Amino acid sequence: MSSLARKLADLIDSGGDVKQAHLDHAVVDLTGYYTKTQVDSIMTALKGTATADFDTLGEIETEVTNSEIGIVNNAAAIIAAQDAIISNHP
Repeated sequence: MSSLARKLADLIDSGGDVKQAHLDHAVVDLTGYYTKTQVDSIMTALKGTATADFDTLGEIETEVTNSEIGIVNNAAAIIAAQDAIISNHP
């Protein structure tokens, strides 16, 4: 095994994780990351006043889809009504 490969192998444990001993003196700059409190605040602002029925993207997507189907159905009903009026007009 080459020197570089041995160094890398020495950093990793049998589970594929970095060995704890190598993390003890690690310096990590977290200034570019949000805290949990900041993330919670952002998410609350994003949801705004949405009710529990519409506080996930899936629920919003379902309602938009249902609304689109309703719009199409309403348009079809309007067209049918107009056709009936035209057909029955003297």
